[in-house]
Amino acid sequence: MSFHSSTLPKNPTKAPGSPDEREPFDPYPDKSPITDEPPEEEKPGKRYPPEKGSPDPKPDQPPVLPDAPENPTN
Repeated sequence: MSFHSSTLPKNPTKAPGSPDEREPFDPYPDKSPITDEPPEEEKPGKRYPPEKGSPDPKPDQPPVLPDAPENPTN
């Protein structure tokens, strides 16, 4: 059984009647494969200033987290 170009789905991003209307169409173009690698930094090693109001982290101690309100749904 052979398939004709008329059986291919139409590409909604192309103009109707155009020759490339039957071009393959990916409905999820933003989906990318999951990788185990962290994203590359534009400037590796660059230190960003801390957020306003946050204390400077001490080199030998973990950062102190702000107090969070109680969760009323518990």
